[in-house]
Amino acid sequence: MASTVPVLRDLRFAVSGFAILLGLAVIAACASVPPGTSRAVERCEIGLTIADGRVTAARYMAAMEGFARQAGTTGGVGQRLWRVTNAKDDRRSPPEGSLRHAIAGARAAGGGYILFDLPADERELVLAAPLRPGSNVTLDGGCSQPRIIDPSAGSAFYLAGVANLVLTGFAITQTGFEDLEESGDCVTVRGGADRIWFAFMALSACRDGMIDITGSEGRGQGRFTISDSRFSEHDKVMLIDGGGASGESCFALPDKPLQVQLSVLRNSFTEVAQRIPRVSGSAYVHFYGNDVAFAPRQRASGAWSGAYGSLVTQGGRLLVERNRYRSPDSARRYRATASQALERADAPGCAADGALRGVANDVGEGLSVQDMRVEEVPSPTYTLAESATAWGRERAPGHALRGGPFIQP
Repeated sequence: MASTVPVLRDLRFAVSGFAILLGLAVIAACASVPPGTSRAVERCEIGLTIADGRVTAARYMAAMEGFARQAGTTGGVGQRLWRVTNAKDDRRSPPEGSLRHAIAGARAAGGGYILFDLPADERELVLAAPLRPGSNVTLDGGCSQPRIIDPSAGSAFYLAGVANLVLTGFAITQTGFEDLEESGDCVTVRGGADRIWFAFMALSACRDGMIDITGSEGRGQGRFTISDSRFSEHDKVMLIDGGGASGESCFALPDKPLQVQLSVLRNSFTEVAQRIPRVSGSAYVHFYGNDVAFAPRQRASGAWSGAYGSLVTQGGRLLVERNRYRSPDSARRYRATASQALERADAPGCAADGALRGVANDVGEGLSVQDMRVEEVPSPTYTLAESATAWGRERAPGHALRGGPFIQP
């Protein structure tokens, strides 16, 4: 019996050592992937189904809801897998394995699934110029949870005329600008873009807007969802403009669909000031289950920003449902929701005010609410499968996509 004890002890140490080595191997696998290699176990690929070099399914896509889902958004699912293994950026000659190189390759191929798989000490990407992903593309932060830093004078992501795009699992911020030099956004959407899902992201300290979406008549309908993300440390959050209204009423749109249809679901807004969101023109926004904390912000010049929650004007339609509004500044009375009448020189016959309907919102002390033309605000044409709010669910909004209830190892 005594001779058995050393054998068992040695076996226990051997098993423990193997477990440690296996754990280190998994961590190393996530940290760095040479281009073109393949492994039987990919921690950065948790939740993905990959066959013949293509991503054929992504588990987190089941969390997509709202207008992007209704429109059939798939992003890069079904397309070739591109790995981002190099954090360097060069506008003219992007190195192989870099994000810009993968975006260019996916654009040339008509689509692609771009997966971040960066070394542990290279999780920040400083852009040399704005990024312009093409259609049928997914940018997936993978296990890297990268932070994209944009010091340029424009937008970090410029999405003009693209269709079927998913951005998920990474953070974006902008640097190097002054108050009077604000131009560009963290994400700018223009020119007939359609079917875009923006989810599990973290945005902070952008130039002008965090996400600005502008539709234009004659360029097709734009259908978008922004969900499960965190927005912080910024003045103007979202400007949603569907283009100018015309005719006798902003709300008379016979035979013409709204140019922009946007679902904003279960996001967290902290240390922000205004445009959460601001909606105008031929646009409809369903703002559901969001946690909003807003107050004036002092700019670098010393001037203070304005402050309000959700605002609709110039014919926009805004359904504000089951959100929580708070303001840490209790000295003044701010508007949690409001509709503002504005005169338009280019459409003098237009009523020029917006339509806003609030449903079951939790509005903090000292905040005011204002409904306007509620009959002009329809219910969405979809049903949400996930009725939880940003503050009432286990997983906090943000860019940690792998893990939590969505993608488990």
